[in-house]
Amino acid sequence: FKFGEQPIILTEGVKDAIVLKTIYPYSLSLNTSGLTSNSLQFVKGLTNNFILIYDNDNAGHEAIKRDKETLRELGCRVVDILPVFKDVGKYIDHPNQLEILNLTIKQYVW
Repeated sequence: FKFGEQPIILTEGVKDAIVLKTIYPYSLSLNTSGLTSNSLQFVKGLTNNFILIYDNDNAGHEAIKRDKETLRELGCRVVDILPVFKDVGKYIDHPNQLEILNLTIKQYVW
């Protein structure tokens, strides 16, 4: 991991992060719908590049808007990916969709 260079994928749930680790090694579960002040301080110490893949529901949509704005105000590069299913954990049962997600993530990894 190249600190400050490679993006970290932030997710809401542990299962989401575990599934993502099968295709991208730098995934972190927030265990909530969005960044808290403590988690913000932690992730900012790791990198300035983030991919947000939160749940595809109202709470996830609101958290993405809020967190993208917060991270960008702090000078971070942020992109978001909306899962096809309610959450990334569901991709484990759909390998074809997981591969499509993998290709999408690779567009944002340098």
